[in-house]
Amino acid sequence: MFSPVTKLTTVRVLLALVASKDWTLWQMDVKNAFLHGELDQQIYMCQPMGFQSRNHPEYVCKLRKALYGLKQAPRTWYVRGILRYVKGTLDYGIIYKKGGDCKLVGFCDADYAGDHDTQRSTTGYIFTLGSGIVSWCSKRQPTVSLSTTEAEYRAAAMAAQESTWILQLLEDLHQPIEYPISLYCDNLLAIHLAENPVFHSFRCQLGMANKEGASVEGEY
Repeated sequence: MFSPVTKLTTVRVLLALVASKDWTLWQMDVKNAFLHGELDQQIYMCQPMGFQSRNHPEYVCKLRKALYGLKQAPRTWYVRGILRYVKGTLDYGIIYKKGGDCKLVGFCDADYAGDHDTQRSTTGYIFTLGSGIVSWCSKRQPTVSLSTTEAEYRAAAMAAQESTWILQLLEDLHQPIEYPISLYCDNLLAIHLAENPVFHSFRCQLGMANKEGASVEGEY
């Protein structure tokens, strides 16, 4: 058995391309969903080879969840799915609409010192390809930002790194790329800094009034 190691963004990008370009997609049966089925019976198994207890070799293992090959596995997974559907907690996933313009667009933002314990800011970004979202992130920044401009600039830099990775993936899939790529940010000074790194130093920016609230588009 093998576990999937592909980055989920890769899968979402492929699904977005399939929907936008009306490709034929073949689905492969993956059985690891059975591992999430919760057993309602007491089932025991012998200790797995290589993991036997030296002190208690006669012991057996009590299963908490289903395993591959267990005859109860399909039913337990079906019951689990039905219960989550009835309770309204089933994740329906992302919907990609057929056709449309398959263009990569990004949006980034950041708060300022939102973590009250560390005074660090949080970066957030999303990227859409065609009609749906293919990548997103919400992550605390590694160091303290000295201004909202610095926090927003770091968020834009992190989003730009992700866009570069997605663009490389599209090139590997031999898909045409429309330039420039749009990355939206709502901090005017951060946009100026991204367009011209020598526009102002962060020390000078601290003495300037941040012009917040203006929705401005930056392209590269």
